[in-house]
Formats: sequence, C-alpha cells, structure tokens
Amino acid sequence: MSNLIFSSTEAVSSPELRKKFLKECREEKQSERDKYCLVVREMDNPALSLLHQDDFSELLASFGGGAGTGDRLPLVVYRVYPDSGREEMVRGARIIGVNTRTLRNIAGIANDDFVFNHVQSQANGFAGTAFSAFGSAQLGLPASIVAPSLLFDEVEIRGERAEAKRLALLPPPPMTAAK
Repeated sequence: MSNLIFSSTEAVSSPELRKKFLKECREEKQSERDKYCLVVREMDNPALSLLHQDDFSELLASFGGGAGTGDRLPLVVYRVYPDSGREEMVRGARIIGVNTRTLRNIAGIANDDFVFNHVQSQANGFAGTAFSAFGSAQLGLPASIVAPSLLFDEVEIRGERAEAKRLALLPPPPMTAAK
C-alpha cells in the first residue's frame, strides 16, 4: 500500500456525525447497564503500538506473521454519555481485532480529512511501518493514509491486560526555557 484514501458520497459534517453517534448510542444503550459509548480521538502508529504489548510472544508473532492479533492502542479515548454529551477520558483501552473486515462496519463518515504519513516496510512477513522496534526506516516506502472521522457500528474495546500504569507524580517539565 502506498496511499489509502477514505471518501464517501454520503459524507456529513463533523457535528452531524456526532449527532448520529449520540443517537445510535442512546438507542443501543437503553436497556444495558453501561450508559455510555466510546470516542477515539487519536490513534497510534500500528508498529509502535506493538512495543507496549506486555506479552513478548505476541509481539514476535506480530512481526513474523503480519498484523498479529490486530490489537491497536488508541492514544486518546473518551467515554461519552449520550443523554448529556458529557465526556470523560479513559485510560488503558485497547482496540481488538482491527483488520480490513472492520471496514464493513462503517456506519458514518465525516468530511474532515486527516493525514497520517509513514514509511511502509518492504520486508516479507512484516505488516506495519518500517520504523519497527529498532527505529529503522531502511528499505521503506513512503505511504499515506487520508481518513476523516469514522463512525463504526461495532468495534471491540478492552482494558489493559496488565495492571494499569500509574499516573505521574510530578507534572512534565516546561517546554520553554524558564524566565
């Protein structure tokens, strides 16, 4: 793959897609105990997400056999309560089993495009980016994914496999020099 571009003749604005999301969430969650749905605002680099996996054998299987389990680590996830629209951040989520079949579950697509540029590996049996675990981009092909906000009917999301990481005790250092 060199370029992957998502588009639709039925694309809607971001606010309209959010309304549809909240409506479908309300309808689906009426009878269930959990009264919220999840919004993923930012995804990881697929190859780099493998570095965070606790199970080393799964990491090796991912490199050797292509996409592995299809697990992905979203970077920014919010729990959204459809009745009020209130959002709260969620830590430690994993999206399970993402592959090309997942694209069959697209229920809505917005007209706000985002671009993700990366270097695609040419190595046999290695799916993901050429940055891999060792930071090398040798023999890689430039690739881009252009995708708008997507609404999926169904995606499996689980918590972390291990104990949740503790929050930092101190704030991060300033990004600019102190005055």
